[in-house]
Amino acid sequence: MMSLNRILVFIAVIFTMCTAHPCPLDLDNLLSCFDTVVTGEPAEWPPLYNITGEFYVDGGKVDVKQYDNGEILRTHKTSTYAHVLRGYYTNATHVVGIQTYSNLVTGCVAVQHIRLDVRADRSYCSQTQLSPLSLPCELKYGTIYPFCIEY
Repeated sequence: MMSLNRILVFIAVIFTMCTAHPCPLDLDNLLSCFDTVVTGEPAEWPPLYNITGEFYVDGGKVDVKQYDNGEILRTHKTSTYAHVLRGYYTNATHVVGIQTYSNLVTGCVAVQHIRLDVRADRSYCSQTQLSPLSLPCELKYGTIYPFCIEY
């Protein structure tokens, strides 16, 4: 049986991916929005830049992959925490998605909303904020965590 934390994470992911995706959320279009987000249909516009690459932050490797369907997958692992971001382009330079934050010491897992402003090839700024449906771990509700990188 799924734990309450896993159920809340699942609900937060579905809610965020559908609300972040550029489609109307009226009752008639909700299922088509969900299908589009989950199946990862190709973006209606090509991303302007490619952010695929790797770099190091806080002693851990960050690996960014950009796919043809507009999906971004970013992983980052250190000795104390791990992040996994999955997002989609909402236009040619902006990505919206969900990031899981895992504290490897305590085992706590938090869900964060994330936005990337892609500025050039292998360059972006991000803003991350704890989802209201998530456990906070050591993160604070309402705090925006900014980050910019060129690699």
